[in-house]
Amino acid sequence: TLNGSNPTVIQVLSGPYVDSSGATVTDNYYTGLTVNTTGSVDTNTVGNYNVSYNVTDGSGNIADPVVRVVQVVDQAAPSTTDNVPAAWQTANTTVTLTCTDNVGCDKAYYTTDGNDPTVSSSFVDALSSWQFSVISEGQFVIKYFGIDAIPNAEPIKTATNALKIDKTLPTANPVSIASNNPNTTLAKEGDVITVSFTTSEAVNLPTATIAGKTATVNNTGGNNYTATYTLTAAETQGVATITINFSDIAGNNATQVVAVTDSSSVTIDTIAPTPFN
Repeated sequence: TLNGSNPTVIQVLSGPYVDSSGATVTDNYYTGLTVNTTGSVDTNTVGNYNVSYNVTDGSGNIADPVVRVVQVVDQAAPSTTDNVPAAWQTANTTVTLTCTDNVGCDKAYYTTDGNDPTVSSSFVDALSSWQFSVISEGQFVIKYFGIDAIPNAEPIKTATNALKIDKTLPTANPVSIASNNPNTTLAKEGDVITVSFTTSEAVNLPTATIAGKTATVNNTGGNNYTATYTLTAAETQGVATITINFSDIAGNNATQVVAVTDSSSVTIDTIAPTPFN
């Protein structure tokens, strides 16, 4: 007669199976009979396993065997992690969801809040990870969960980092130049030439040159900037050249600005006139 419950349910990966219940033997003549047990249980693999009990008395009479069904089950949900980067990305970005489980994941799912990205996706390994490549711009909150073959599903998780993608190069417009000379299109020694420009989005502090010399760049509010340079005696005469370099906060480098967007210009003249004899 079986002792305990039948079937017996144990958790996968719980260690070697120990038959703690066993079976009880009664006989009309013999006592102290030994029960023979056959069958094995693989606690590393989900499934049903039969353990049989039998006994033979001293006269050779064989009992009808009884069978215990041992069910090895997986009741643990998988655990999935992500590799969403914290920094802004300037190209299509592949997110990998890595799923771990005591007997193996079946798949991982993702969803997003708010702005829904355009993605392409593929399984890397149906039992461990899943990738999707985000090919649109914006900020996306990635949510995901893993599921195993039972199926056990983990609670929905939110990625620690929002996925931020910006593939658009910043620009500067308008760009103009003027001096503090009474004639703003001319500049002499000691005059200050100012280049004013506005960027299309938030950028890191730009760098600039005026007349081939390093200019001082200041943010004047929002996306507005000025670059200034005070002329010395040793300047190249003629129309002042400019260069402006900058990148947005995602790291996209703007095309170098080398010209104004209006008709403004400043001509450098640091050579004093001489009288005719």
